[in-house]
Amino acid sequence: MTEADWKTIADIPPHFAQLQGAKTAFSFEGRDTTFQAFDDHTNQVANALIASGVKKAVIASGAATLSTNTNQTAAAISGGGAITLRSSTGADLSISGKADALKALGLTTATGSGNANLNANRVSQSGNLASLISDGEVVQTGERVRPGAMPWEPPAAALAALQKLEGMLEADGFQVPENAAWQKALGAGAADAAGLGFFLGRLVRVNAELTYTVGQMSRLQKLIADWFNGGHAALTVADFRGISGASRKYGVPLLEHCDRVGWTVRVGDERRKG
Repeated sequence: MTEADWKTIADIPPHFAQLQGAKTAFSFEGRDTTFQAFDDHTNQVANALIASGVKKAVIASGAATLSTNTNQTAAAISGGGAITLRSSTGADLSISGKADALKALGLTTATGSGNANLNANRVSQSGNLASLISDGEVVQTGERVRPGAMPWEPPAAALAALQKLEGMLEADGFQVPENAAWQKALGAGAADAAGLGFFLGRLVRVNAELTYTVGQMSRLQKLIADWFNGGHAALTVADFRGISGASRKYGVPLLEHCDRVGWTVRVGDERRKG
C-alpha cells in the first residue's frame, strides 16, 4: 500500500507498521510506542468496538448511513439498545435511543429504559472557528490550527534534517534529487525530515519519486502565470523546459502537478491557462 491508496485514517497505522514497524512512532511520559505496537493496539480497539455493536458509517452527499461491519450481524446492532442519528446536508442532528444509554454518554439527563430524543442544532463551522481564535482557544497559522494553550516546537533534530533536505531540493532549480537519493543521503533522519516537512506544509510530493519545497512550488506557479500573462495561449513540454531549465524527466511530472492543482488544463499535448 502507498499513501495514494489511503482511503481512511485507518489505513495509516498499517502502512507505517509495514514500512518501519520497529521504529518509535511517539513517546509519552517516558514510554516509547513503535509503529507496529500502535497498529496492533488500534486493531484491538477497533475489534472491541465492533464486538460491542458499534456500526460502520458510510458518508455520501453529507448524509451518514450506518451498516454492519465485517463479521457483524444486523441482529447484534439493531436491538433495543441501538442509538440512531438522523440528519441531512445543512440540517440539525436528531439523536434517539434509550434514555439510560444517552445519559451515560452525557447527552441527556433523562433516565429509564424508555426512548429519549434530542436535537443538536447546526452551527456555522467558520463562525465557530473564528470564535475559538478570538477567544485564544486555537491559533491559526495559514491553513493550519493548533490548540492555543499547547504551544509546540518541532524536535530540533528533525527540524535540522528538514532544513538540510530543503537545501538539497533547492540546489538545482526544479531538478531535484529523487526521493531515494536524498533518503539515502539523510540516512536515519530522512523519515523524520519528510514527515515534519509534510506536516508543516513545507514539502510537496509531486509523484512517487519527486518531492519539492513549497518555495519551489510558489516559483512554479509564478512561472506558469507569467507565461500565460505574457500573451501565450498554450504551453508545451518543450516550452516549459525552456522557461524552467528542467529536463523532460522533471517537466512532465511538474506539468501534471500543475494540471492537478488547477494552474493549467491539459488539451492534447498542450496546456492552457487553468
